[in-house]
Amino acid sequence: MPVSTRRSLRGALSAALVAAIVAMPQVASADEVRDRQYWLQEYGISQAWQFTKGAGVTSAVMDTGVDSTHVDLQGVVVGGTDVSGIGAPDGQTPVGVSGEHGTMVASLAAGRGHGDGAGVIGSAPEASILSVSMSFQGTSIPADDQIARAVIWAVDNGADVISL
Repeated sequence: MPVSTRRSLRGALSAALVAAIVAMPQVASADEVRDRQYWLQEYGISQAWQFTKGAGVTSAVMDTGVDSTHVDLQGVVVGGTDVSGIGAPDGQTPVGVSGEHGTMVASLAAGRGHGDGAGVIGSAPEASILSVSMSFQGTSIPADDQIARAVIWAVDNGADVISL
Protein backbone atom coordinates (compact mmCIF):
# COMPACT_ATOMS: atom_id res chain seq x y z
CA MET A 1 0.00 0.00 0.00
CA PRO A 2 1.46 3.38 -0.96
CA VAL A 3 2.44 5.78 1.84
CA SER A 4 -0.12 8.37 0.72
CA THR A 5 -2.93 5.79 0.93
CA ARG A 6 -1.83 4.71 4.42
CA ARG A 7 -1.79 8.36 5.55
CA SER A 8 -5.27 8.91 4.12
CA LEU A 9 -6.54 5.75 5.78
CA ARG A 10 -4.91 6.68 9.09
CA GLY A 11 -6.43 10.18 8.88
CA ALA A 12 -9.88 8.78 8.11
CA LEU A 13 -9.66 6.31 11.01
CA SER A 14 -8.51 9.05 13.38
CA ALA A 15 -11.38 11.29 12.30
CA ALA A 16 -13.88 8.43 12.74
CA LEU A 17 -12.50 7.64 16.19
CA VAL A 18 -12.77 11.27 17.31
CA ALA A 19 -16.32 11.48 15.96
CA ALA A 20 -17.28 8.28 17.80
CA ILE A 21 -15.84 9.54 21.08
CA VAL A 22 -17.61 12.89 20.76
CA ALA A 23 -20.90 11.14 19.96
CA MET A 24 -20.66 8.81 22.99
CA PRO A 25 -23.07 9.66 25.79
CA GLN A 26 -21.18 11.25 28.66
CA VAL A 27 -21.73 10.10 32.22
CA ALA A 28 -23.09 12.96 34.30
CA SER A 29 -20.66 13.76 37.08
CA ALA A 30 -22.10 14.87 40.40
CA ASP A 31 -18.87 16.42 41.59
CA GLU A 32 -15.30 15.42 42.30
CA VAL A 33 -16.06 14.36 45.88
CA ARG A 34 -19.04 12.17 44.98
CA ASP A 35 -17.13 10.70 42.02
CA ARG A 36 -14.48 9.39 44.43
CA GLN A 37 -17.03 7.50 46.56
CA TYR A 38 -16.48 4.22 44.69
CA TRP A 39 -17.82 2.16 47.59
CA LEU A 40 -21.37 3.36 47.01
CA GLN A 41 -21.54 1.18 43.89
CA GLU A 42 -18.79 -1.38 44.52
CA TYR A 43 -20.04 -2.38 47.97
CA GLY A 44 -23.72 -2.41 47.01
CA ILE A 45 -24.67 0.57 49.16
CA SER A 46 -26.59 2.41 46.45
CA GLN A 47 -28.47 -0.82 45.67
CA ALA A 48 -29.38 -1.20 49.36
CA TRP A 49 -30.96 2.26 49.27
CA GLN A 50 -33.95 0.79 47.45
CA PHE A 51 -34.78 -0.88 50.79
CA THR A 52 -33.53 1.66 53.34
CA LYS A 53 -31.47 4.81 53.67
CA GLY A 54 -31.40 4.63 57.45
CA ALA A 55 -34.50 6.65 58.28
CA GLY A 56 -35.27 6.37 61.98
CA VAL A 57 -31.81 5.01 62.85
CA THR A 58 -29.56 6.88 65.27
CA SER A 59 -25.84 6.20 65.16
CA ALA A 60 -23.45 7.35 67.88
CA VAL A 61 -20.06 8.36 66.52
CA MET A 62 -17.56 8.05 69.38
CA ASP A 63 -14.53 9.73 67.98
CA THR A 64 -12.93 13.18 68.00
CA GLY A 65 -16.29 14.96 67.82
CA VAL A 66 -18.49 15.81 64.86
CA ASP A 67 -18.60 19.31 63.36
CA SER A 68 -22.33 19.64 62.78
CA THR A 69 -21.80 22.82 60.73
CA HIS A 70 -20.11 20.84 57.93
CA VAL A 71 -22.03 21.41 54.70
CA ASP A 72 -22.69 17.69 54.17
CA LEU A 73 -23.94 17.18 57.74
CA GLN A 74 -26.62 19.85 57.94
CA GLY A 75 -29.45 18.55 60.16
CA VAL A 76 -27.72 15.20 60.77
CA VAL A 77 -26.32 15.65 64.31
CA VAL A 78 -29.19 15.44 66.80
CA GLY A 79 -27.24 15.47 70.05
CA GLY A 80 -23.90 14.92 71.63
CA THR A 81 -21.61 15.01 74.61
CA ASP A 82 -17.94 15.14 75.49
CA VAL A 83 -16.37 12.41 77.62
CA SER A 84 -12.78 13.62 77.30
CA GLY A 85 -13.06 16.62 79.58
CA ILE A 86 -11.45 18.86 76.96
CA GLY A 87 -14.20 19.20 74.33
CA ALA A 88 -17.43 21.16 74.06
CA PRO A 89 -20.32 19.86 76.17
CA ASP A 90 -22.29 18.94 73.03
CA GLY A 91 -19.43 16.90 71.52
CA GLN A 92 -19.50 18.99 68.37
CA THR A 93 -16.16 20.75 68.68
CA PRO A 94 -13.54 18.33 67.38
CA VAL A 95 -10.69 17.52 69.80
CA GLY A 96 -7.30 15.85 69.48
CA VAL A 97 -4.56 15.81 66.90
CA SER A 98 -6.82 14.61 64.07
CA GLY A 99 -9.95 16.46 65.13
CA GLU A 100 -11.56 16.14 61.71
CA HIS A 101 -11.66 12.33 61.94
CA GLY A 102 -15.02 12.18 63.75
CA THR A 103 -16.59 14.51 61.19
CA MET A 104 -15.27 12.32 58.37
CA VAL A 105 -16.65 9.17 60.00
CA ALA A 106 -20.06 10.82 60.51
CA SER A 107 -20.19 11.97 56.89
CA LEU A 108 -19.40 8.47 55.62
CA ALA A 109 -22.13 7.09 57.87
CA ALA A 110 -24.91 9.63 57.38
CA GLY A 111 -23.71 12.49 55.16
CA ARG A 112 -26.49 14.05 53.14
CA GLY A 113 -24.36 15.77 50.51
CA HIS A 114 -25.33 19.22 49.37
CA GLY A 115 -26.72 20.77 46.25
CA ASP A 116 -27.68 18.54 43.36
CA GLY A 117 -25.64 15.37 43.73
CA ALA A 118 -22.64 17.11 45.28
CA GLY A 119 -20.63 16.39 48.41
CA VAL A 120 -20.31 13.36 50.62
CA ILE A 121 -23.28 11.06 50.90
CA GLY A 122 -23.13 8.43 53.60
CA SER A 123 -24.14 4.80 53.68
CA ALA A 124 -27.31 5.76 55.56
CA PRO A 125 -28.08 9.33 54.42
CA GLU A 126 -31.39 9.47 56.30
CA ALA A 127 -29.93 8.37 59.66
CA SER A 128 -29.18 10.70 62.55
CA ILE A 129 -25.89 11.11 64.42
CA LEU A 130 -25.07 11.49 68.09
CA SER A 131 -21.60 13.01 68.50
CA VAL A 132 -19.47 11.80 71.40
CA SER A 133 -16.09 13.51 71.54
CA MET A 134 -13.21 11.55 73.02
CA SER A 135 -9.47 12.06 73.15
CA PHE A 136 -6.70 9.81 74.29
CA GLN A 137 -4.21 12.69 74.37
CA GLY A 138 -4.25 15.87 76.42
CA THR A 139 -6.75 14.60 78.97
CA SER A 140 -6.47 13.07 82.41
CA ILE A 141 -9.46 10.77 81.88
CA PRO A 142 -8.27 7.24 81.03
CA ALA A 143 -9.31 5.82 77.66
CA ASP A 144 -11.24 2.92 79.23
CA ASP A 145 -13.27 5.35 81.35
CA GLN A 146 -14.05 7.51 78.31
CA ILE A 147 -15.20 4.50 76.30
CA ALA A 148 -17.43 3.24 79.12
CA ARG A 149 -18.97 6.70 79.63
CA ALA A 150 -19.46 7.10 75.87
CA VAL A 151 -21.24 3.77 75.46
CA ILE A 152 -23.53 4.38 78.43
CA TRP A 153 -24.37 7.90 77.22
CA ALA A 154 -25.03 6.69 73.67
CA VAL A 155 -27.37 3.91 74.77
CA ASP A 156 -29.16 6.21 77.22
CA ASN A 157 -29.67 8.74 74.40
CA GLY A 158 -31.16 6.39 71.84
CA ALA A 159 -28.24 5.05 69.79
CA ASP A 160 -29.20 2.10 67.59
CA VAL A 161 -25.66 1.81 66.24
CA ILE A 162 -22.35 2.67 67.90
CA SER A 163 -19.25 3.54 65.91
CA LEU A 164 -16.06 3.56 67.97
